[in-house]
Amino acid sequence: MPAIHSRGFKCVLVAGCTVAFVAGSAATGAAFLFSPATTPDASPWVRVIDLASLPADGRPQRYGLSVEQRDAWTRLPDRFLGFVYLRRTRDSQGAIALRGITPFGSTVEYDPEANVFHEPCWGQRYDADGRCLNRPSNPGDLDRLEAEVRNGVIFVHFTARRGRWQWRTFVVD
Repeated sequence: MPAIHSRGFKCVLVAGCTVAFVAGSAATGAAFLFSPATTPDASPWVRVIDLASLPADGRPQRYGLSVEQRDAWTRLPDRFLGFVYLRRTRDSQGAIALRGITPFGSTVEYDPEANVFHEPCWGQRYDADGRCLNRPSNPGDLDRLEAEVRNGVIFVHFTARRGRWQWRTFVVD
């Protein structure tokens, strides 16, 4: 075995450490770039129900919205977002979505006999399109959410509250 001088040993040591550092950095960078944790589903569109399951008579039906929470390694309990009322459009090819809470934050219940929504805390009433019937003292109409039908499935563009009157798009963490 040839003798390695002090200077040669230092060069081999520095070169070996440099190669180990570069290889470790490249492996860490590749793992980060290709990790499922870096590509979460940030879509604010939430799947609700098949259009065929929605009654054809146009009466609103209440549905709870939940989204799956997970990262690359952990599956968490579903996150409950709130309620939405869906009803078919007049041509029965689409759906209308109304938020199941008033601008004051209280929930509404649909009365199929009277074809109106009732808000029990303040006594407000809303028609099937979400317009407030108690004028002039009202908190406003029910919020209409965007709804799309994709391959026979209804998706709702759900937004969540941030502060008293501000709305923001809900993004799954």
